[in-house]
Amino acid sequence: MNQTGKLATDRLANDSRPERARTTPHTNRWRRKAAGALSLIAAATLMVTGCAREGATTPDTASSSAALAPEGAGSGAGSGGGSERDEASANAHTIDDQSAEAGMELTPEAQADALTANAAQAVRQFTANLHRALDGLGEADGNLVYSPVSTHVALSMVSAGARGDTLTQLRTVLGQLPVGEQSHAAELGLSSHIASLATGDNILRMANRVWVSEQRRGEVVAATEQVLRGYYGSELAGADFAGATEQARSTINGWVSDRTEALIPELIAQGVLTPNTVMVLVNAIYFRFLWAEPFEASATSDRAFRLADGSEARVPTMEATRSGVATRRGPGWRSVDLPYADRRVVMSVVLPDEDAGGLDQLAAQLVDGSLLASLATPARGQRVHLRVPRMTLRSQLSLGPALEAAGMPLVFSEHADLSGLMTTRNISLSHVIHEAFIQVDEVGTEAAAATAAVVAVRSAAPGQEPMRFFVDRPFLVVVRDVEHSVPLFVAFVADPRSSD
Repeated sequence: MNQTGKLATDRLANDSRPERARTTPHTNRWRRKAAGALSLIAAATLMVTGCAREGATTPDTASSSAALAPEGAGSGAGSGGGSERDEASANAHTIDDQSAEAGMELTPEAQADALTANAAQAVRQFTANLHRALDGLGEADGNLVYSPVSTHVALSMVSAGARGDTLTQLRTVLGQLPVGEQSHAAELGLSSHIASLATGDNILRMANRVWVSEQRRGEVVAATEQVLRGYYGSELAGADFAGATEQARSTINGWVSDRTEALIPELIAQGVLTPNTVMVLVNAIYFRFLWAEPFEASATSDRAFRLADGSEARVPTMEATRSGVATRRGPGWRSVDLPYADRRVVMSVVLPDEDAGGLDQLAAQLVDGSLLASLATPARGQRVHLRVPRMTLRSQLSLGPALEAAGMPLVFSEHADLSGLMTTRNISLSHVIHEAFIQVDEVGTEAAAATAAVVAVRSAAPGQEPMRFFVDRPFLVVVRDVEHSVPLFVAFVADPRSSD
């Protein structure tokens, strides 16, 4: 591991809590106001070439510290990593290359910061790539909530074991710029930054874990295991997928439930794991943040919300008048930033104009990158009369088809090259499963997000009429951190009535 990776590792604690020991009276009190999300990626081994798509593979997994070995690590280990590292290097510069071209030498700390910023940009690009595919497949209709950062970390772990064209496709969809070990150092730096956002009573956790078939434990590439431990903080646990499939499923689901405070109790459904499963990689993220200025519960009342079909629903709507609210205007939309305590994370609420294209227009701007870029720009501070619905949303997604459509079909096919992951032949991904939950109320939110920058906020004069920002029609929510504007959670809200 290079010095940059070591610095990031020093800032990120491993997730070493005992299994099923996380519930406390405090967490019970918050359980109804929490949000968690996780991505699961599973690599399945199929013994017969050409059957890569027939067996159910394991769900994908990755967390604040778990990924696969770097593409160039252990080039003499027989994994064929060296040629792919050279190939990738021909298409992308490392952070060292960029600083050299600029005529300066970065300190290890500055290099780590640059890698973190690079990873944040990659997550934003990945969000656009993924949503484009979800929208094209009709998966983005109605309510939708997902965690781009959770899915990105999970797939980055897989990319460490990918080679050749399989790796090229993964890197393109993930939007990654650094290559080799720096790619994983960037993911670790971003995970470390995300973990640092939790202060005071706010909680933000990510955790990674990898389960390997007990019968094939010795087939894991040693360099890959080192990367999983060193850059993703993930230990490798054994599971008897062949002889005790249901027990393995129960164990993994229990781990996920613990890390998300029971908000995601059963990520893996029956039938996903089979005797052909050889590895399951999991990332779980849990977010519980309090508002910087809570809403008064006594001000909440049922108000009309216009649905996409023109009908109306009565929904509990929070209300407050605030000064110095960060506001923005874009093509066909307005937004406000609602800050959480410590003001390092905000929930950006984006409301389409009455005569605009509704959520479809917002989705198009999310896909072309302009929406997230606009939210990261300096905002105008205004006095605002707010009305924002309470909401509880849950989405369960099988992301395989969307990721194939996004541009990475090889990893799911019989032609997948995951030889840097395991020496086992004929392995491919069979499932990428993602589930997310978000609840927003007067006290706060349990969901995560990143915002680039909200600066130079100027309050309106006390006597000035406040701007009205009434969320009474379908809208978009992006939970993001302020420094790097990493989209921790994205939610398209067509109907704020509970979908849990």
